[in-house]
Amino acid sequence: MPIGIFSNIEKLINEHGSATILKERLSLAADQYSALEKKIEQLQSQNQELLLKLDQSESENKTLKGSIRSDEGFGEKLSKDHESVLVFVSKNEGCQDEHVFKALDLNPIKSRHLLDVLRDRKLLYLQMSMNQPSRWKLKKEGREYLVRHDLLD
Repeated sequence: MPIGIFSNIEKLINEHGSATILKERLSLAADQYSALEKKIEQLQSQNQELLLKLDQSESENKTLKGSIRSDEGFGEKLSKDHESVLVFVSKNEGCQDEHVFKALDLNPIKSRHLLDVLRDRKLLYLQMSMNQPSRWKLKKEGREYLVRHDLLD
């Protein structure tokens, strides 16, 4: 019988040791679970902030795209000299190079350069005819530029 007593005690010690180890493992698992829950909360909060920033950025992007579309073809605002030439041609439809540089007191080469830039930007066009001098005319885009930038009297 003495051996039976020791086997019961040994069994009790083993079961108690296993329970202690199990308890420690459960405690560790609970700590890890708690840490994961905190991390999930942090990530969800961060996700909400990012979603809000994304919504704001998409809204700003949409606004900027709209403003780009409304300014298409106009690009940057023209210089004062370019605008002066554009206004002059709008008031003197069919004028020649000579009229522009004399009326605006510009160097003829600079005047022609300004006219060429306005033509390249599709605000003016040069009407050419046989046996007649070339004449500058305002395009629809040129009229629209003048209106948009309040350059008409």
